[in-house]
Amino acid sequence: MKYAAVAVTLALLAIACTTTTTTTTTGGTDGGASDGGASDGKAEDDKGNEEEEEEEEEEEEGCGGEATQQGCAQCCAATNQAGAAVYSNAVLACACKAENCQTECAATACAATPAQPDQACNTCVNGLQTACGQEVLTACNANQDCAAFATCLNTSGCATKP
Repeated sequence: MKYAAVAVTLALLAIACTTTTTTTTTGGTDGGASDGGASDGKAEDDKGNEEEEEEEEEEEEGCGGEATQQGCAQCCAATNQAGAAVYSNAVLACACKAENCQTECAATACAATPAQPDQACNTCVNGLQTACGQEVLTACNANQDCAAFATCLNTSGCATKP
């Protein structure tokens, strides 16, 4: 991913990009009634849904198990590459505005060929939660992949890690 390093470096801003995810499942029980061995496929469908949910939880728990904020964000970016790219592009679009961090990041993140941000760029961008939070939130909520990336960051507790 072209901007993976930038997305990880600027992961704190992602906390502004929160989403609410609602998962609905249907029960597989029929009150104890037996159909004499006949199957209508519902039990298999319910089992498939449960397995998918367990896999999603394992992925998120896996990232939550990372010891550092950077490791956690990298894990979420690795499991949600398309979403991390959308997020990173939104952060860069806002950060590279003249009124934000264009000067501090001109040689790194805002260069024609972006490079790993230096300390001056990181410091400036990390101060943009207020200035860029809504812009990143809007871009992220408009994209399902970005919303999944943000959900991973949030549910994994990436922002609370050292």
